[in-house]
This record gives sequence, structure tokens and C-alpha cells, in this order.
Amino acid sequence: MEIILYRHAEPVVSNNELIFGWDFPQWVQRYNESGIITEKINVEKEKVVYTSDLVRSFETGKLLVKKTIQNPLFREAEIPW
Repeated sequence: MEIILYRHAEPVVSNNELIFGWDFPQWVQRYNESGIITEKINVEKEKVVYTSDLVRSFETGKLLVKKTIQNPLFREAEIPW
């Protein structure tokens, strides 16, 4: 068995946005609900991809293969606020 880790594609939410500290929880929520800026990925198609349940992760998985399996276990570390 071979396990390959992919990072999700670029999210729609900007990480260069200037915000006040009290706006950070809303920014984190927008980031977690964000899709991706769709790009064509030139990689060999995988048979199955396991993704977190976040939109950006699932959408990236769909670029790699048609069969994706979502699970919150695969979420990246939560951003503390």
C-alpha cells in the first residue's frame, strides 16, 4: 500500500486580508467553509482519495479522482482563536 499526502489547492479566502483581532473567528469560519480556486492539476489520477470534510479538501480530492471518501478525522490542525 502507498500513501500520498496532498495539500489542498488554494482556497478562495485570502490569507493576505487585513483584519482586526475580533474579526479573526469570522475569518476562520469563512476559511473553513471556503472552496478552492479551481486549477487543473497535472498528476496521475489516484484510485481513491480520502479527504477531510472541509470543502477545500473535498474539492481538491475531486480534481484528483472521482471517488473521494470524506472523514473529519483528516482535517488539518484547527486554527486557534
